This record gives sequence, structure tokens and C-alpha cells, in this order.
Amino acid sequence: RFSSVDIDRPPPHYAYETMELLKSEIGDELIYLMGSDSLRDLLTWEKPERFVSICDGIGVMDRAYVLYDLDRLDHLLPGLRDKVSFFEAPMMDISGRTIRERVRYGESISEWVRPEIEGYIQEHQLYRAAPVE
Repeated sequence: RFSSVDIDRPPPHYAYETMELLKSEIGDELIYLMGSDSLRDLLTWEKPERFVSICDGIGVMDRAYVLYDLDRLDHLLPGLRDKVSFFEAPMMDISGRTIRERVRYGESISEWVRPEIEGYIQEHQLYRAAPVE
């Protein structure tokens, strides 16, 4: 189900805050999905310990080319290992960051997202530095 918690509040948006808001809004079990590169970089996130504690689960799309040390991460973020589930997902040759940048510069994203997603992004002028007139 769609939530506008990150649209309805001013940036910056931190994952732990988003999860807290969703938890209070929805109340159900929440599983955060990320790539293994995000798992690797989790210690650099804003309040990663709070993020781990609020998540009921963390689904990680594991990529063989991304190296991380789950033992070290679990030592520094206790409970992480118990919440992480790894799964396979099809490889895409583009990241969310690249999609946002393409939108910001007015470039097409039609080959990476469904038409209704692209339409929603355009209609609500998401990922733009300033509203387009």
C-alpha cells in the first residue's frame, strides 16, 4: 500500500524516521527492503541502531559482487543478524539514485519503471530540485 510519509514532511528523510512514522501509521509488521550495498553501508546511516530496532525484518537483495561483514555489523548493531533475510532478485543495470537523477534532469526513465509509476512521478513532480512549470 502506498504511503506518503516521505512526501508529506520536509527533507532530509532518514530511514529510521520513515520506519517510525510507518509503524505509527500502519502498526503492522514492517520489513525494510535494501540491497546488499546498503547493508554494507548501514553503519554510515543516520542512527543505524534505531533503524535496526524499529524494523521487524530487513530483506536484503544479496549481490555476489558486494562484500560486507555480517559478523562485524551484528557486533556493532546488535540484533541485526536476527532480522536479516537474504533473497535473490533480478539484476537491474540502474539504481534508484540514477532514476532520481534522470528525473531531476528531465531524462526518460520509461525503460526502468512501469508507465503508471513514471506518470505518478511526473504528475507529482517528484525528485525535482524545484517544481516544473
